[in-house]
Amino acid sequence: MFSGSYHGRKHHRNDILDVLKKASRHHVVDILLTGSSLDESKRTIEIINSLRQQVTKDDTLKLPELYSTVGVHPCTVLEFESAESVEQHLKELENLISEGIKSDVVRAFGEIGLDYDRLHYTPMEKQLVYFEKQLQLAAKFDLPLFLHMRSACEDFINTLKPFLDNNLLKNKNLLVHSFTGDKTQLEQLFQLEKSNPHGYKIYISINGAGLRDTSTLEILPLIPLDRLMLETDSPWCEIKRTHPSWKYLSRSPNAFYPCDYENYELVEQRSGVRELKENSVKNKKNSNNTNLTLFDFLPIPTVKSDKFDKFQHAHIFEDSPLIKSRNEPCLIGLVAQVISEVRKEDPQKIIDSAYQNSKQVFG
Repeated sequence: MFSGSYHGRKHHRNDILDVLKKASRHHVVDILLTGSSLDESKRTIEIINSLRQQVTKDDTLKLPELYSTVGVHPCTVLEFESAESVEQHLKELENLISEGIKSDVVRAFGEIGLDYDRLHYTPMEKQLVYFEKQLQLAAKFDLPLFLHMRSACEDFINTLKPFLDNNLLKNKNLLVHSFTGDKTQLEQLFQLEKSNPHGYKIYISINGAGLRDTSTLEILPLIPLDRLMLETDSPWCEIKRTHPSWKYLSRSPNAFYPCDYENYELVEQRSGVRELKENSVKNKKNSNNTNLTLFDFLPIPTVKSDKFDKFQHAHIFEDSPLIKSRNEPCLIGLVAQVISEVRKEDPQKIIDSAYQNSKQVFG
C-alpha cells in the first residue's frame, strides 16, 4: 500500500518517504517493521538500507530510526513447502537474520505464531509444524520473539512452553503483538511467564485490532505497565468509527499531539485552509478534487487512494494526506489515547512506559 498498490492495482506513487516524514513530525522516533515471509523480510531490509543511505546523503531528511523483524507469518508458512526444500528455506531465513544482525537492521525474530481465525490460508497442523521449526531456528539467535496469536491460545502456549521450560531461547523477551484475546487468555500468557524458572518475560502490544470490541477494552487495565507496548500494525488495524474505542478519541492538541502544527483549531483557521473548508461545505457533491477533508483527530488532509496523486493542496500543508482506510505510524498516538482513557492513567505514564518497554526489548 505504501508503494501505491491496492489489490494488485496501482493507485498512486510510492509515498513511503512522506509517511516516514509525517511519522517523525508526529513524535515517532523508532519504527520496527515486520517481516511476514522470507521475501517480504528481504524486501523490508532492502527498503531500510535504501532509506538509511538517503538519510546519510541528506542531513536535512528527518526520519525515524528503522529496524526490522525476520520471520514467516502463520498464514504464509506454506511457503516452506513450495520452496526447493524446507531445510533450504530455513537456511535462507537463518542467513538473512545473521546478515541483518551484522548490519544492525534485524532486532527480532518474527512474525511467527498461530492464527486459527484464518485457516483458509494455512491448515492448523501446518501452522503448528512451522511454528515449532521457527522456534528451533530462533534458539540459535539472541533475538526477542515477535509473536502472532489469534484464537489459538492453548496450542500457542503448549508449543512455546518446552522452549521456555528448557531454557532453549537465548533472549528472554517475548512480545505477543496485536493482542485481541480476552481476560482468560491474558491470564494464561502471564501464567506461562510465572511458571517458567528461567526469567522469560511476556509483553503485550495493543493496536486498533485490540480496541475494536468491548471485551478487549476490558482487559487493558489488567496489563502491567512494565509489560505494555503500543503499535499501529499499519497499514492495517486502524481505529474505526464503528469501534467502541472511537468515543475515547479527541481532536488535537492533547498529550499525544501537543504541538502548534497539530492544533486542530489553529490549523483549521489558517489562511488557505479556512477558505478550502468553507468551499468544501458548499460543494459537497462536487468531485473535482478542490474539496478538502481533514482527518477526524489531526489537522491532516485525507483522500481516497486513487485521488492521492491528484491532491491539489499540498502546498498548504506540511504533511502529505492520510489515505482513507490505510493506517499509518503517525497515528500511534490514538492508540495511546484510548489506552490512557480506558485505564484512567496519566498519558505521559502510558507514553513513557510503552516506549521504555519497547526500547528495553528491541533496543
